[in-house]
Amino acid sequence: MLSSLGAAPKMVDWQGRGYFAYPGGLATPAGTEGGQLPQAGDHIGWLDALSRAKHGDFSLLPRLVGLGGADPHPVMRRLCAELLGDAGPASVVDTIAARLATEDVGFERTLAWGAVLTRRGKLADMPIVLAAFERVATFSDAEMLPVHLSGCLETGYELCDHQAYDSLQHYRQAVLDRCAALAEGFGTDQICVCGGELLGVVGLARRMLQRLREPCFPFELRRRFECATGIDCSSFYREGVFRPAQAVAILQGFIESPHASRFESGVRYFWGHRIPDQVADDG
Repeated sequence: MLSSLGAAPKMVDWQGRGYFAYPGGLATPAGTEGGQLPQAGDHIGWLDALSRAKHGDFSLLPRLVGLGGADPHPVMRRLCAELLGDAGPASVVDTIAARLATEDVGFERTLAWGAVLTRRGKLADMPIVLAAFERVATFSDAEMLPVHLSGCLETGYELCDHQAYDSLQHYRQAVLDRCAALAEGFGTDQICVCGGELLGVVGLARRMLQRLREPCFPFELRRRFECATGIDCSSFYREGVFRPAQAVAILQGFIESPHASRFESGVRYFWGHRIPDQVADDG
């Protein structure tokens, strides 16, 4: 967050307080605009969008697509991409998918928007992310996109590393084959998936309990669960060290609670609120 109006934004700490580190939106105090860094106003806009989304108002999310103009602060770009993936209405994310599929948006935006699409997890978008990755595969940081694709399409790690394949073409075919298999199994590619299964909060909690038996629990799973439910999972970690007993208590408590029955399979949620397909920007 911003420690002051002139400070640089920082990434959300998913081994710390996550979005709970941002208790509410901020209004720009009168007379302070001239003393702000260029990204300060963008960060306040991001905070307001986050605060409203926590209360079920997604009207500011469309603004995050273009926040920061042509050359945004790199951390702001990532913050916006993360929140759009977590809470972006379908129409907003569909616009990003269309642009990523048809425009040369540059390396940094390719990574950011690829992350948006994989955080939503719509099966039909995965070939778009794959094609975008192929365009930037020679850049070292591009390796994050196969990791995101794997997180959507499988429970294992076969698709995590494209370099494990004989060629990029073989990797491409493996991803497309997996997409086709899932589409055939579900009867459509117009669904959201996570871990190769239909997106679902209860299913995610159960997979997280299973994943606790393996080493190196990924904080990405904590992020997905916390964003969907609004349940504070900060106790999963203490000073960056994962605490499985705390995770078990929270996840098992959720699964056994009446609260879990509110979450429908195949539906995206943010802070317990169903994310709408469309939303009108309030101005």
